[in-house]
Parts: sequence; C-alpha cells; structure tokens
Amino acid sequence: MTDRLKSTAIQWLGDIALTAQFLEPSNHDLLLRNISFLADNLERTDVRIANWEAPLMGDEGVNPRKKLAIHTDEYTARHASGLNLNVALTANNHILDCLESGLRKTVSFLDSLGIRTAGCGLSEPEAAAPAIIEAQGAQIVVLAYVDQSTNPNVMPGHEKYLNWMEPDRVLSEVAQWHARGALVLVHFHCGMDFVPLPSPDHRRLARKAIEAGASVVVCYHPHRILGYERRLDGYIFYSLGNLIAGSIYPWPRFTQPTAVVTCRFRGRRVDNLGIRYFILRNGQLEHDTRGRGARMHRALNPRLSLPDAAYERVWARALLYEMAVTRPLHFLRRNPNPLRIIRALEKRHVAEYWNLAKNLLRKRNEPPRHKG
Repeated sequence: MTDRLKSTAIQWLGDIALTAQFLEPSNHDLLLRNISFLADNLERTDVRIANWEAPLMGDEGVNPRKKLAIHTDEYTARHASGLNLNVALTANNHILDCLESGLRKTVSFLDSLGIRTAGCGLSEPEAAAPAIIEAQGAQIVVLAYVDQSTNPNVMPGHEKYLNWMEPDRVLSEVAQWHARGALVLVHFHCGMDFVPLPSPDHRRLARKAIEAGASVVVCYHPHRILGYERRLDGYIFYSLGNLIAGSIYPWPRFTQPTAVVTCRFRGRRVDNLGIRYFILRNGQLEHDTRGRGARMHRALNPRLSLPDAAYERVWARALLYEMAVTRPLHFLRRNPNPLRIIRALEKRHVAEYWNLAKNLLRKRNEPPRHKG
C-alpha cells in the first residue's frame, strides 16, 4: 500500500455492554431507540469499531474468580446489529466472564453478523491475530491488547485466550505491519476505572506505538472520557467512555458523556478528525446539548502535553483523588451497608491502596531535586 490512496473513513465508538437492564425484555425498546438514535446521528464510514464488553452466556456459568461478572444473551445482543459494526474489540477484562463456552458463543455470534473480532481467541495465535480489513484500497490492520492490571482474573489455562499488552511485542508487531504498508490501528484495554488521566506508562506506550508506525491508538476501560492528543501524523484517544452500557451499578455522573471519533485518512495519515458527543443517562442516549464532553476534552488535553516529571505529578494527584474520594463515595453509593462494603472489597483493591501508600511514602522520603 502506498500513501497515494483514496480517503478512508474509520469510526470508533465507546464501550458496548448489553447487560443489566438491557437484558430485560421491557427495556429492549429502549435499546432499539438508542440504536436508531445512533443510526440517525452518525455519519457513514468505511469501518466502524467498538469495544464489546459483555460476552454471551455459555453453558458453564460465570467465572467464579470474578466478583463482578457480566454477560448478555443472543436475543439482546442481536439488537446491536443496527450499529453496523465491522470490528468488535474483545481484548478486555470481561470477555472471559462466561468462561470458554461464553467466549466461543460470543465470537461465533459476532461472526454470524459479519463482525470481526480482535484481541481474543481459542488459542494463543488466534488471540494475537489482528483483524484485517480492505477498504478503499487500504489494508487496515486492527490490533487489540488487554493489560493484566484491568483484572481479567481469568481461570488457569485460559490465559492464552487473551492478547496481553506486552510492550515490546506490541511495538514489534506495530512496526512489522507498518513496514508492510498497512494502516495500523492499535487498541489498548488499560488504565483504572474513573481516573481521568492515563498512567505515565500507558501514555508512554501509546506514544511509542505511534512512533513505531500506528496511525491511531484508542484506549478503553476507564468508563469515562479521557483526553486525546495529536502525535506525529496520528492521534491517541485515551478513552471514549460508555456508548451503551447497562447499569451494573450506579454510574457516577461524570461517566455520562461519551465520544464518537471519526478519522479520515489520506493514505496512512489522519487528514481530518471529527468528534461527536452524546450523553448516556439511565440507559438512554441523547445529544450532549450542554457540551459536557467537549469541556472534558478542553480540560484534560493540555495535561497530556506536560513533560514527563510534571505529568507524573498531575497523574499521581488524579489517582489519589480517585482512591481517596471518588472510589469510597462510589462504594458507599453501591453498598450503604458497611458489611456489604467489606464483602465487595477484593484483594486487588487492598493491593492498590497498599501500593499507593508505599509510593506516597517513597516520594515523601526522596531528597529534593536541585536545579542546575
């Protein structure tokens, strides 16, 4: 492929999790209204990509290692056919919530709708294989990876079913596909719920992926809009938020805005960027008439351009606020009973607080840096 190609339009949607209230037949009309609303308000594109968060229930039940295991069913999921997805990203922390049979059923179902998957498989090579699409004369390679820190908590022996976010391998694969002339699109399932900034490590890896040859990097998992930045001739979007996500628990208000990103490529270079903002409130999609999503981007984008040392401090404050304020309030909202809060805690929550305390103590004991 050369850079003298027709214009190619590729669109990214946020998280799709047709679980919780959407499993109830009484809410299928609401789901259909959301699909119809998007069909009326999204421009046509050559390729449409979204994160498919909730697997179909198989015949093995749910993963006993997950305290919060989500699922959907085929009848409910079939309503999403109106989204006209080309690729469903399945490298995420919930795709194995219904174990191997749920994964098989999910991949088979999406395939029956003509939707390709990327990021999981029934073997290690299958999980690592990208989705490859030909559009407007371009070979488009969709790579998807999941970070273990997002708590997939897979059963022993199932690790091979997910495409893990291993930085050296990620950059090697991006460079190889770029060298073959492909338009490379990279997707990371990473970060921490509700934290408004990517970690310094994730920002570094996303930037390196662009430098290695990716045209666009899109991240998922925080369930809220994060910032985006231009890098070389490409873009990095650190989270688009929830597009259609069942209320598995009361979502904080700041998770309501969601972004839909459309990039038009001339060859492998992003020639034009468009962003549409919507609000997902109580399962209902509507226009973001107050500009909340755009304001989030205006507030967050400048922080992404900070030098490494300054960015680490800003990110550390954002993480501390999430751990000390947002998360406790969210737990209280979900579990008014203190005993239920204790039962809801997982080992990873204790580990996260312990690591945060160690880092704060380490920074406090570090000698001051002298300028010059």
